[in-house]
Amino acid sequence: MQGIAAELIVGTIAKHERAINMLKVGIPVLRALYDSEDPIVKGRAFDAAGGDDISKATMKEEAVISLTKTYDSLLLRALVILVKSAGPLCVYTLVTIYANLSNPFEKPKVEEEMVKLAQFAKHHVPETHPKDTEDFVEKRVRALVEEGAVPACVAVSKTESKNALELIARTLLAFSEYEDLRGRIIAEGGTVLCLRLTKEASGEGKIKAAHAIAKLGSKADPTTSFPGQRAYEVVKPLCDLLHPDVEGKANYDALLTLANPASVSDSIRGRILKEKAIPKIEEFWFMTDHKHLRAAASELLLNLLFFDKFYDETPGTDRLKLWVLYSAEVEDERLSRTSATGFAILTEDENGFLRKFNHDQKFSRIS
Repeated sequence: MQGIAAELIVGTIAKHERAINMLKVGIPVLRALYDSEDPIVKGRAFDAAGGDDISKATMKEEAVISLTKTYDSLLLRALVILVKSAGPLCVYTLVTIYANLSNPFEKPKVEEEMVKLAQFAKHHVPETHPKDTEDFVEKRVRALVEEGAVPACVAVSKTESKNALELIARTLLAFSEYEDLRGRIIAEGGTVLCLRLTKEASGEGKIKAAHAIAKLGSKADPTTSFPGQRAYEVVKPLCDLLHPDVEGKANYDALLTLANPASVSDSIRGRILKEKAIPKIEEFWFMTDHKHLRAAASELLLNLLFFDKFYDETPGTDRLKLWVLYSAEVEDERLSRTSATGFAILTEDENGFLRKFNHDQKFSRIS
């Protein structure tokens, strides 16, 4: 019965913000259950007591250190073997372990002044565990990928639970943060899995899966990262990331990754236009307060200029003026270099662009 009670409390407080009252009652019970002689009860009680707040940890730091020393790569391999045999039956257990180890959740930014004010008012201020810093997270992520975490995620992904699929998407995004791991993730089916998650996961999971795709392809050869038909399949989820409600980092990675296949394939350029992505791209191109997004958008538009339909539509529009104006952007070398290249491409058409440039009074004022 104690094991069942611990399971119920753990399941209830999985969402901290929704269970404040339960936490007040449940945490003391979990602390008491942790002292049980039954290892199953002890383990389940330890599962969620205190969450990521080190000041509320159930176990003493010395006990945690001795516990972590008992785990090694053999445990991770055994977990992968179990997953491959059990499949979706252990989906929630596996993805929860991977998510907790890779720490893929957004952390709210707390101003130092607000922390001091809370301390002065004697309110509890959560403390982040030192092992949750970027260096330790990176070590854990590398160990997970090395021991087969990506194939394990693929093995358990055939589930109808959208919450579990969201955790898988978050985990894959955390894995793809490290550039030298991306080739292995792609080779082990990470891209194919992310593509499926962009269709089957929850709303937030779809965004995370699309962002993982953007990460995997941002600095890789598009012919190897997205071979064949896959290059067409990734266009839609990447274009969906070009939305003002999506965080800027995902916007930037999506622009970079779209520019990659657009640099080598005319059919991919046509697919981007078919997705009606030009207005979305131009919205970032017009930005004056985010130079990296603006530069990435200009690089994508430059690659699209090699598509005849897009090239022919440029003269006589505001795009033409921006290519000229941005060419003289002294403070942003990346933008000015890209814009100068676009301007040079457009001037190849003497009968079209140059005639427009020479006779338009607006361009006379610019020059």
